[in-house]
Amino acid sequence: MSNSPQPHHPWSFWARLLLVPLIWGMAFVWAKIGADGMEAAAAAFVRYSCATLALLFACWRLEGRLPALPRRQWRGAVLLAVTGVSLYNMMIFGALQSLEASRASLIIALSPALIAVGSTLFLREALGWRRFLGLFLSLAGAWVVILRGELKHPSLGFGRGEMMMLGAVACWVVYSLYSRRFQVRNQELGLSLLAMTTWTSLIGTLMLLPLAIPSLMHLKPAASHPAPWAALALMGLLGTAVAFIWYAEGIQKIGAARTAVFTNLVPVFAVLSSIIFLNEEMHWSLFAGGGLILGGVLLVQRR
Repeated sequence: MSNSPQPHHPWSFWARLLLVPLIWGMAFVWAKIGADGMEAAAAAFVRYSCATLALLFACWRLEGRLPALPRRQWRGAVLLAVTGVSLYNMMIFGALQSLEASRASLIIALSPALIAVGSTLFLREALGWRRFLGLFLSLAGAWVVILRGELKHPSLGFGRGEMMMLGAVACWVVYSLYSRRFQVRNQELGLSLLAMTTWTSLIGTLMLLPLAIPSLMHLKPAASHPAPWAALALMGLLGTAVAFIWYAEGIQKIGAARTAVFTNLVPVFAVLSSIIFLNEEMHWSLFAGGGLILGGVLLVQRR
């Protein structure tokens, strides 16, 4: 077997790939600001309205148009929109009304480990001792983060925000597992990842509209300031559209496995950004639990 040389990529490509986890980490700060300004349904709708417009523009620039969604794919697209857009975002924004952004980002970081378990149960992927150990470390770290270090008195650390974040994790696991199988069908039908993401965002935004109307008609006083609107617009434009396109570019050029390694930096950037921009407390449970989660995720993703 001959070892072909790896293609050379310019520094701008690696810079964009490094900016992806930075943007996704900052998204938790923007989500916290948005959640303080309006209710969960309204915040999710504003975010994905911006994201859908940006994705439609990207489809027009990169693919000429948004391809029609085949009839057989509508049911799957609706499931992805419900789990990955509507429910996931409403739980995120609902949790952040009472939970710190740094803590929320570390709970979400548990997702890759649980996706590995789901892949074993439903997609018949081997778990192996290394991935099992990674799962154990991630769960232990999440336990420390969720309970805020109150291991002897769990009831003191577990609240509504933590419960909603675990619900968001469950939604993302279902979304991720189903999207793997769904994307195979899309490739067979010639539907790109960008087009499918745009359709999912569009459907999810329309689902959020009737839920958001009452909240948009009775906004919080903080919504009179531009900060929540700007934060949600940044989440939609940068966190959903721009970062997705750059991440997809990384998968295309260096493969999914090498690109996924960069996502391990998301909780690191999220915690640092929360401390810097939101003045959140540097509690020891964040670093202890976050270290266990990150170490567990690295073991789970290792091949």
